[in-house]
Amino acid sequence: MVLIGTVATILAIAVLAMPVTAQEVESELTVTVDADGEITEKEIVQEMPPGVATSYEMIEGIDDEGTLAEQFAETYVEVEDGVNDYATAEERETDEAFIIELQFTDIETDELSEYTVTRDEETVAFELVGTADPSMTADVLGQTGEHTAVVEMPAEITEHNAYEADGAVATWKLHEDLPETLTAESEIEADPADDDGLPGFGPALALGALGLAIGVLAHRH
Repeated sequence: MVLIGTVATILAIAVLAMPVTAQEVESELTVTVDADGEITEKEIVQEMPPGVATSYEMIEGIDDEGTLAEQFAETYVEVEDGVNDYATAEERETDEAFIIELQFTDIETDELSEYTVTRDEETVAFELVGTADPSMTADVLGQTGEHTAVVEMPAEITEHNAYEADGAVATWKLHEDLPETLTAESEIEADPADDDGLPGFGPALALGALGLAIGVLAHRH
């Protein structure tokens, strides 16, 4: 299966939601990068219309297999190289949405693929594939809802192509502007102990792999 960056999970969620409701869905991916050029945390929040899970009978046997959020997290770990385990997997339902929140902290940056994080003596630079599909545009994505990517850098961001940047945090509103690659760069203080920059390379995009996980789970039930 070819992943198409951040859009893959968004579309997978939308496909699940559309047959049962006309409501839009929302998603947010947050990635934390440290001063060593390592991705230390990924958090995914998906807000789907209420009743989506039960409408697709995706929680059959939930007592034996864990919650739906846990199943998503476990399947994500299975399909995503460089993510060894999940830290938390929580879900809740309100009158407006069924919400899944996943947090991953056991990450090997050099095993990841569609992210690229590079570090030299003065900067940490972050790149993330937005979409590899030229037919996918912000207008098309926007028809499914509001979708956001956030990167938390180790220091104030000096260069970026984000929708907005505030201090060390850059935010992309993918439903308004969907770049092929999301980029952000921070200036850091030089470490006297370092002779050379230490590169790190990032993962098949969290949202994309979660989309694959959702597809795998859908076929299991």
